[in-house]
Amino acid sequence: MQTDTPDFWESKWKENETPWDLGVSSPQLMDFCINNIENRTSKILIPGGGRAYELTTLHYAGFTNVWLCDWSKSAIEEAQKVNPAIPQDKFLVKDFFKLKMNFDYILEQTFFSAIPPSMREEYVEKTYKLLKERQGRIIALLFDIHFDHEGPPFGGSRKEYREIFSSRFTIERLEKAEKSVASRAGNECFLVAIADS
Repeated sequence: MQTDTPDFWESKWKENETPWDLGVSSPQLMDFCINNIENRTSKILIPGGGRAYELTTLHYAGFTNVWLCDWSKSAIEEAQKVNPAIPQDKFLVKDFFKLKMNFDYILEQTFFSAIPPSMREEYVEKTYKLLKERQGRIIALLFDIHFDHEGPPFGGSRKEYREIFSSRFTIERLEKAEKSVASRAGNECFLVAIADS
């Protein structure tokens, strides 16, 4: 089954085969958002957001315009069930590449590493289009390692990420992640980049 189809990811959620699920919100991403985004009404998108840990944390930190997008209906339904206080329209069962909205920030944790590397240029272009009107930023945790198995997840390097994101973004930070969860420590980098006008 192709990894770039809704059916692939829906089957993973239904069978509870979700090794990418941290069980908590990403410390690196949440630390950055809570301490650096002053405007709590900023429009934020979390693609491939699964069980909505980041959405939940941001909601209770006072952020009012955060959307989660995921292909898997099962993942979204589960997230909605445990988050009744979050407006249901913040959960989008949609294809990220077909979204037609504008955002101030996109939070990236596992979606980029889940899509085939052949789609990375398309991902950068779509991210840029979602952010360009607001000169928005992508804030991302990316694997800084090449895996010796067939993905997903698919790895990469800071050099590769600098090359691909520089086509549409000005990179503000691209460095070793300081606050990875224990299982990923030393294998992640942290990216902050602003969409070029």
